[in-house]
Amino acid sequence: MSLTIFDDIYHEIRKRNTSGGFKAVPYSDEFIKYAAGYYGLSMELIHNIIQILINSHKIFSIEIIAEDKVRDIAHVEGYVVCDLVILRKLKSFYQSELIIQYENEFHKRLMVHQVVKEIFPMLRSLNNTDIGKVANLAIMLEELERFMEKHYEEFTEEWKAKRLAYEISLSNIDTQLERKVEKQKVAGRSSSPGGLKDRRKKRVVDAPQYNEFIDKSKSYPLERIFQIYGIDFFLRVQLRNYKFDYLKELVGTKKIKRKSDLLLLKNMLNAVLHNRNSDHNLAQYEDAIYELMQTVNHHLFVERDF
Repeated sequence: MSLTIFDDIYHEIRKRNTSGGFKAVPYSDEFIKYAAGYYGLSMELIHNIIQILINSHKIFSIEIIAEDKVRDIAHVEGYVVCDLVILRKLKSFYQSELIIQYENEFHKRLMVHQVVKEIFPMLRSLNNTDIGKVANLAIMLEELERFMEKHYEEFTEEWKAKRLAYEISLSNIDTQLERKVEKQKVAGRSSSPGGLKDRRKKRVVDAPQYNEFIDKSKSYPLERIFQIYGIDFFLRVQLRNYKFDYLKELVGTKKIKRKSDLLLLKNMLNAVLHNRNSDHNLAQYEDAIYELMQTVNHHLFVERDF
């Protein structure tokens, strides 16, 4: 488990948004429980991850049900990805459904803007009803469409990636995720001989493709190495071999410059620091590790101003 959890949750919401029908907008009460169980994380942590996605304009949250303590009704949100094509399709579906439900409820056939005008003052009394849920979605999806069109510069992939990296940097979620991973690793090693250092070597340095990687690295250009083995494997090998200065050079010269790659490296460095007591060799590289971290942060959050 790493910071790819943000992509995983985003794509799960996107998948549901494109599935069609009433289940196309996942509700917070169901989705948070599902994600917590599926990824083995706490509901609080999943909620915090979703909030970061919201702050980063990756997804929108829409109030579906308002909290009502008198009637013991909990607050429920719906999640929609910030994609105009998907949002417009959802808006069209829920507006059509609102017309149908309004006609069934009030026995009047009106255009959608007329229905919204009629029903808006009644939303509180319609809380937690089928028509109330549909109305909230139909109204807010149109408002969010307008918001995206008006503030389009805040919904470019570049802006969202910068903001996501910034929001993650303000949180301690990467540390929480690494702590969770380490607990799982410890549990998995309880029945196997060997320590953390040996297991890490077996996972990366002694992997079948490692020798091939080393040979090709001597003659292949860096871009070709990335294509063959992927940035994840490349970074893990370099970190396992304590190549912190080399990675600093690659980041500084923008050989590694994609936001996702920098964020991945930052996450891996946090894991290295978290596990430094398990690898005594890391002590002599402490300055190099922190210099690399500073370089990564500089290219993530200074050179990439909002």
